[in-house]
Amino acid sequence: MLRLFYRISSFCCALILATCSWRVQFLIINAAATPREVTIELDVKSRGFLIFDPRKFTLYPYDEEIDYTHEQSAAKPLQSSLKIVIPPKSALVIGRLNNQHYENSRQRFINDRVFNLVRVQAGKHEVTRDSFDQHFRKTAAGLAYQIPND
Repeated sequence: MLRLFYRISSFCCALILATCSWRVQFLIINAAATPREVTIELDVKSRGFLIFDPRKFTLYPYDEEIDYTHEQSAAKPLQSSLKIVIPPKSALVIGRLNNQHYENSRQRFINDRVFNLVRVQAGKHEVTRDSFDQHFRKTAAGLAYQIPND
């Protein structure tokens, strides 16, 4: 009987912990009808777990919201400077933060997480770590930067 109690307790704890997990995604959205090239600069020499990891970049169709049923890998090698063409009406997930709320680009992150984004440039528009929170806005999909029209 005691053994059954421990099994049920363990199962309940695992279930509770599994449902308490969440993810904050960082996205660049191209809502235009034409492809847009972005340059992303990262600090890849940072120690710890990188929030922005090009090996995990993912593309999704976007038309006012993300279509998660059509995921496409946009993985790139880990390097400090990347040029990526975002197709029309698409969202590129460039980063993920697991089980921690995002407050700002200067916050201290748990579990050795590192905010390693240096710069995003799309045409003549530039986002740096210092201006990140002015450009990436909270949405239902995560923190999103919609590329402005040139």
